[in-house]
Amino acid sequence: FSLEYSTYTQIGDPNKKERVLGNQILLNEGITKSNYYAAQIQQIMMVFAFTLGDTLQPMILLDNKYYNIAKESAGSMNASILAIDLPVRILLAPLYGALADHFGRRPMFIYSIISLSLGFLTAPFHSKVFPGYMISRLLMVNGAICSLVLPFNADYVDNSSKGRAAGIAYTVGAGGALIASAMLIIFQKLEFSLGKIYLIVGTIILVCGFLNSIWLKGGRTYYK
Repeated sequence: FSLEYSTYTQIGDPNKKERVLGNQILLNEGITKSNYYAAQIQQIMMVFAFTLGDTLQPMILLDNKYYNIAKESAGSMNASILAIDLPVRILLAPLYGALADHFGRRPMFIYSIISLSLGFLTAPFHSKVFPGYMISRLLMVNGAICSLVLPFNADYVDNSSKGRAAGIAYTVGAGGALIASAMLIIFQKLEFSLGKIYLIVGTIILVCGFLNSIWLKGGRTYYK
């Protein structure tokens, strides 16, 4: 198949548009390479957070240092938490998509980073699962869903390259899951407590998120 860009699907002057990844991805006018790569980092961060959030949850429920739940009850407790947060994900996704159109991508991304990091940073400090840990869990879900629905790649990439960009975004997201898994293995080998792991992850998300937001297009819409 041809990798040439179709002149029928391009919007604007191609000579004013930048290309990335060996000219395979054509960006929209006004979008820089830094903007595009920042969007990929955002994708990595969110999958990274989702992976660790879902992996650490059953571990902390089983650890008597935190919630003192009987082992035979930990599985049903984990299922109950998921039964609550899954409908929340379904309800919040359309809402945050609409808010991203109204307020802009970057403001909503910053909001998502604050919510997500607060969820991780507070998770080890509750004495009870309900409502304590559940609040932290919903903060994580709230932040992750908000960030994942932000259409940075759709905004940044020319129509002629959206298929390639979607494939790369999926691969990049898988990389976030691999980083999370590798980091968790390292933390366990270093014998870090779960509380320390939650604090490290929350700090990473907060610092890297704010730094990454510098290179994302801001304003009410992506091009402003």
